[in-house]
Amino acid sequence: MREKKSWKVFPFEYCDVEYMQAWLEDRAREGLYLTGFTLRWAKFERKAPCAVRYRLEPVQRDTQEPDGELLELYEAYGWRYVAPLRGEYFVFMTTDEIAREPHTDPQSLLLAMKKSMKRQRIGGWLELAEAIILMAVFLGAAAMQKEPLLELIHMGTLWIGYLFLLLLFLAGSGA
Repeated sequence: MREKKSWKVFPFEYCDVEYMQAWLEDRAREGLYLTGFTLRWAKFERKAPCAVRYRLEPVQRDTQEPDGELLELYEAYGWRYVAPLRGEYFVFMTTDEIAREPHTDPQSLLLAMKKSMKRQRIGGWLELAEAIILMAVFLGAAAMQKEPLLELIHMGTLWIGYLFLLLLFLAGSGA
């Protein structure tokens, strides 16, 4: 018997909303239904495959759950709340192929997306600055030694581990 839960790394940037929605819909056609997120992993529950539509609603305030008004709007149109995504989006789904779209006005969706993109850019720049500072600390520590290159080799595992994490972050943040 197959495991009821499944984890998958999601291969997209957080600002590519259409791709995220399509990727989740493709998983549902495979019988994997989203239940939550952890870092760059999506958690799924296995069920019978069917057509599902997902929508990502940009978070407008610093909150982990959608407010009652947003939930009512989506529920009135036949959508169900699934999970938050990294504090940037709320994920909703529906199995109704003709369920009304929550955002019929492109301007309201654009405004919500602009706020989300601004938060993501600021966060990305702060994380990049942190990565540069940490790299400077490593290089500075090595440069203070008699033989800097030898010190970098001695720090090898730590140095390579740090570079790997930096590259992983940069790949995940879109920086």
